[in-house]
Amino acid sequence: MKSKESISVNTNTRCMSYKKKIYWGFPFQTYLFFEIPRELYFTPLMTAKLILHKIPNCCMVNWERSEAGYFLSPLLEYYSIYYDCYSSPEVDLNYCVEYVNLPCSSYSEIDITNIAASWMSNTIENKGLLLTGSPCSESLAYTSGDDEISAMHPMIRLTYEGETPVLRTADCLVVVQ
Repeated sequence: MKSKESISVNTNTRCMSYKKKIYWGFPFQTYLFFEIPRELYFTPLMTAKLILHKIPNCCMVNWERSEAGYFLSPLLEYYSIYYDCYSSPEVDLNYCVEYVNLPCSSYSEIDITNIAASWMSNTIENKGLLLTGSPCSESLAYTSGDDEISAMHPMIRLTYEGETPVLRTADCLVVVQ
């Protein structure tokens, strides 16, 4: 399931990233939103993984620092790029996931099963995810939902128990000779 929205904001300058990239780590806050079809809310969820495809980061100075201090939390309020004019959006720290970067991997895979399950059980409303980093974390660069290669967009891979409902159908013509 591809992201509907992906935005990174530099918390020092309050500037948005427009270069088809999102960043995870200090000094960025990144917002991701995935719309999960309601039909899937009634199917038992086994796993949910957030998949982000890395972009080589020429600005990364300290590879050791790129391994710690990354956090992902579900938002309790809708995200606004103007949050610096108001209060920061609230997140649910009960579902906070700490991520350890693997510097040699070309992508990041983060288990968000508890967050997705809470959305589907209506324990918390799906208002998106907020990715942040501690002040000692290096910024990791990823493709955004605006990248030309749609297979590289941020996505959630959902795995269900049993049969899942058909989400889309497409007309096709089959000719048997």
